[in-house]
Amino acid sequence: MSTVYPEECVCAVCGRKTEHYVIGSTSAFGYADTDSRPPCLARDMISFMISECPHCGCVARDLEKAPPNPELLSSFDYMFASVRGFKSELALRFFKRSVLDRERPTDCVPDLRDAAWACDDAGDDENASHMREPAVECIDKILKEMPSGKRAGQKDDGEEEYDPEIFVSSLTVVKFDFLRRAGLFSKFEADYAKLLKNPLKDRGDAAIREEIQYKMRVIEFLHERALARDRGRYTFASVPYDRED
Repeated sequence: MSTVYPEECVCAVCGRKTEHYVIGSTSAFGYADTDSRPPCLARDMISFMISECPHCGCVARDLEKAPPNPELLSSFDYMFASVRGFKSELALRFFKRSVLDRERPTDCVPDLRDAAWACDDAGDDENASHMREPAVECIDKILKEMPSGKRAGQKDDGEEEYDPEIFVSSLTVVKFDFLRRAGLFSKFEADYAKLLKNPLKDRGDAAIREEIQYKMRVIEFLHERALARDRGRYTFASVPYDRED
């Protein structure tokens, strides 16, 4: 069961009050998509995951938090985002948020991901691909920065959100599925070859090792689909895998 409720908030940009519906609770039944999109009922909550201030036009997941670069609200990419011809107003909102978060890859990836999902729902295949391509670029930036001092999956306040190996492996699966869904098959092949030369690593924990082996099997499955030039949607239930006892 999912619940939403109206909540009054004060926009951090213009200071005016507005009312928006927010998610109170939700649940998920079934398998997630291989690009991490949750099953229903959580799947259907995407429209409540972003709001737009009707006064200043700022879009945010939480309007009471100021955007990292508020000057981008007057940028060409933000003000004229609609020229991209989105079939979904929701996708447009997520894309506009990605403009504000463009210097923060860890925030920009969810923005572009959700924009792609909203495009999927609207049957807007062209813009769905256009959202996934820059999302891959952001993911590559995140993965490239992993060797730095910041622990993978760590929040800005220092609280650990994910185990680093699981974080990297999960993000890598999403990257390859985005490449496949966007039809970027040449880059898929090139990056897959690199992955085979430098496989996902673990620190020796048996449970983590098994999870990473599973993620590698998922990527192998996505590679098989990419070779067939298959850009369709799949869930993790589609991936054949025999876990060790």
